[in-house]
Amino acid sequence: FKLKCFLLFLATTGARASEAASIRLRDIDFKNSKVNFRAEFTKTKVSRYSFMTSELSTFLHEWIDTKYRERRLTSKNRKDMYVKPKPDDLVFSSAFTYERDILNHKDKKSMIAEHDLISNLYSVLVVEFNKLVKQLKIGYESGDKRHIYTFHSFRRFVKTTISDLGYQDFSEFFIG
Repeated sequence: FKLKCFLLFLATTGARASEAASIRLRDIDFKNSKVNFRAEFTKTKVSRYSFMTSELSTFLHEWIDTKYRERRLTSKNRKDMYVKPKPDDLVFSSAFTYERDILNHKDKKSMIAEHDLISNLYSVLVVEFNKLVKQLKIGYESGDKRHIYTFHSFRRFVKTTISDLGYQDFSEFFIG
């Protein structure tokens, strides 16, 4: 479900995979159907925004509701922890912040950097996507070495679709 939502996000916003992986809950504006991309995670180091379709908005709501559904989790020390959404949680990460913030260590060196979390998330999503492509038996060039379909394929799809409608300049703006 997470991968399907991530792929729909890529196919509708034209975002780079690393930009999509870096989206936090606070970056999504469901009221205005808009997603903000932070400058530190864009290629050009300039913040930008993209619009969401109603289908993407629905899927994102379903994913967030599933991720933060009410349930009790047990930690290693056997104390119950309840899942609570925080504005800085990454949308497509399977991990979440507990009632007691597990990343809030006294030693700053032991804190996990956000760039490392996003890099790990990206790696997990790539592996899941490659498994899907392999399972469907699509998307290999001759010699079975390179995939035809990658995360960047969705970005090219958005650019081509908008350009084919006659909006070449808008397509450049839209994908950033």
